[in-house]
Amino acid sequence: AINKKMSEEYKKIFGYNFEVLHNGVDKKKIKKVILNQKTKIITYIGSIFKNAQLYSLIEITNVLKNLIEENFDIQCFFYLPKTQKRIFESSFARHQNINIKEHNLNENEYFSKISKSNLLLLASNFDDDSINYYKYSWPAKLGSYLMSKVPIFIYGPNKIYFINDAKKKKWAYVENEQSLLKLKNSIKKILYDENVRKQTLKYAIKKSKDFELQQIQKKLEKIFGNT
Repeated sequence: AINKKMSEEYKKIFGYNFEVLHNGVDKKKIKKVILNQKTKIITYIGSIFKNAQLYSLIEITNVLKNLIEENFDIQCFFYLPKTQKRIFESSFARHQNINIKEHNLNENEYFSKISKSNLLLLASNFDDDSINYYKYSWPAKLGSYLMSKVPIFIYGPNKIYFINDAKKKKWAYVENEQSLLKLKNSIKKILYDENVRKQTLKYAIKKSKDFELQQIQKKLEKIFGNT
């Protein structure tokens, strides 16, 4: 299973014990970049689905457009699969500083993009259908995000397991209320409050140990050694 909650629920359904195995990341591939520019780079890389995170990400771009128009020096980059870019691009707020690009990044380019960011985004929609679909999910990119030494910001409801875990264990800065005003204030806080950023990173680095490739390899060896 991809997380503890899924493991618990699957045990109830199927009557078997489920081990939790995350997508492992070799932390040597992630190199922290010292950013000196005034421009804040906000990044989302990955798929988008209507019944998962689309509408919350749209709200994020609406708030970012508002901040940019208030003269906050922000650049936002969304890297989406080609088909999703074509389908959803027009749904996002339009501004020259909000860039919707095709995700054709290779591994090195992917790690470079997240390392050169000031903030990494995750999100979930707030409607019941999305919550039911997405509640046990665990983003595949989470390990690399946590190891990047770039703060993560999440916008979405607490009923989603990974969002609840982030709020409880503080490895991301979370806005749980569907409010454009609160969303705006939360983005400003995690972008510009250095104490909040340092605190969030401290817990992210602690959480990232769960995703280290060597640890997951050892766990696999233990599992198969016991079968």
